Amino acid sequence: MAVPPSADGEELDPLYDCIEELDESFQQAAFEFAELGFEVDDAIAEANFPEVECMLQALAHRSRFVDLRGLVERAQLAALHGARPIPDSSWQAEPIPRVNIKDLPQIDSLADNDDDEYGARIEQARHTLDQWGDHIRELFQYTEDLWRTIRSAASDGDILKVVIGVDRISEVGDAADHAYASWSEAAADVHAIGGRLPGMGGEMLGAFESWLLTQTPTTPKPASQQRSTPAAEAQAETDETHLTSPIARDYERLLRAMLSVAETSEAAWPLHSLDGFLKPWYRDELLSREGNLSWGDCQKDLEGVFTGAAVHGTRYAELRKQLFSDIHQIGDEPPWRKVGMPFSRNFAVCALCQAFQRNPIYVLRSVGPFSDHGWELTIVSEGAEATFQVHTRLDPGEQHVVHVDAPDLRDRNIDQPGAYEQVGHGFRCLGYTPFLKR
Repeated sequence: MAVPPSADGEELDPLYDCIEELDESFQQAAFEFAELGFEVDDAIAEANFPEVECMLQALAHRSRFVDLRGLVERAQLAALHGARPIPDSSWQAEPIPRVNIKDLPQIDSLADNDDDEYGARIEQARHTLDQWGDHIRELFQYTEDLWRTIRSAASDGDILKVVIGVDRISEVGDAADHAYASWSEAAADVHAIGGRLPGMGGEMLGAFESWLLTQTPTTPKPASQQRSTPAAEAQAETDETHLTSPIARDYERLLRAMLSVAETSEAAWPLHSLDGFLKPWYRDELLSREGNLSWGDCQKDLEGVFTGAAVHGTRYAELRKQLFSDIHQIGDEPPWRKVGMPFSRNFAVCALCQAFQRNPIYVLRSVGPFSDHGWELTIVSEGAEATFQVHTRLDPGEQHVVHVDAPDLRDRNIDQPGAYEQVGHGFRCLGYTPFLKR
């Protein structure tokens, strides 16, 4: 459609401002996708769990909430300006990158008592970790490329391609959730076997393990070489108490320090209604770690106990800071956030912005094994709490796939649209692929 020129010869386009505004918002989204892809590479290389998790959550959130209405509007404006694309009904977006589990090494099949096989086991665990790391990078690159295709289709007025592309990019969120769960599990396998994680994370754990070596006694003689007299047994018990008590005292001080970390972060980042869930949970978790030294019988066990307590405290402080930002900052709807260690899958929260209105806060928690009443969703709104039972069933044929139903919550959708869908977002945050009963 031609636009008549003005008296001074300049073209007056009443739709130009609208087109420019839409293009700027799409360009900003492209910049965010590209920036996340650039930053996640370093985070993976450094084995930085919080950063990788945060970036994948951001990718999942942005891909699930693409502005389809704005894209279609942009395509319609292009048509008004004369674009006449010929829709290609056979066009399909490129499939989302996947990792074939069958191609990954079967680490558990190797023996532990052979040095050569032990080394091979570590290498295979690292190979699996690298595979998942590369897969995460591929997801970011795939999303960036697909977004570029969608923007181009909108500029050309090709609504069909826009709709198909947006439908495909919305599936990236599930792939991102699954990728983080698998990558973190692979990292745990490397660490559990005895291999060092890459980057700064591995260096810090290695330095900590070296320190532990200076704090524990040398390997005692085999039982066959020890005297079994009552006096010898009493002496051995005395020696053991003397040698391990410094470690126990250090561990006790560490737990007290992690409680101080929590109290400081709670004062700095108050979360009000969420504190009723987070504060008791953190202290229960810290209390449950008090006896962890009792099962440590080697250097790697001790390192895991100390590191686990330290990471637990720092992750809690970082989580509070993120949730405080979610509640008070204006912008995109914040994502669900996992509570606990990277490998935990039983507690997640979503705190919507409270700046202009009292939006609901969602808390999804496991209250038992996967069963008819294994989970609960609590909705905090206007100072009142409402808790709903969530029926769950794991799919026996697919790892991390869960079938979900919450009849009472589905009925509540009449008064609060979207509440039932939040259950699905919560399970995705925890690394599951949910199927909601309709």
